Amino acid sequence: MKWAYEAAYITAGTSIGADGTVYLPTVDGLHAVHPLGTRRWFAGTAQALRDRPAVWGDGTIYVNGDYQDVYAFNADGTLKWLYQVPGTNPAGAAIGPDDRLYLGTGASGGSFSYLYAFGTPLAGSDPR
Repeated sequence: MKWAYEAAYITAGTSIGADGTVYLPTVDGLHAVHPLGTRRWFAGTAQALRDRPAVWGDGTIYVNGDYQDVYAFNADGTLKWLYQVPGTNPAGAAIGPDDRLYLGTGASGGSFSYLYAFGTPLAGSDPR
């Protein structure tokens, strides 16, 4: 083992940015870890982050929280925006070849789930 990084309960898989930064979602926020194992930054959240982060080419990190929240963080860890999607429990943020953010949700008051597409193009913009 080359190194170990200690964090609160890890809730999903990690993602790696173009510069090698490892993004780690936990019950208390998002950790950005240098490839040598030291903390670059930590962005605390009011809820657990539940999915593997999606990292866009400009360094924006998208990650789903509990309930209906989707977070967008700048490459320096500051919050770019927070958006509530209809439905429950956003799942599986991904960035498509068309530079759109795609996001699924669980059912809301019924038996349907939804897939949402944000941005045209995404370009790190606020989806609202």
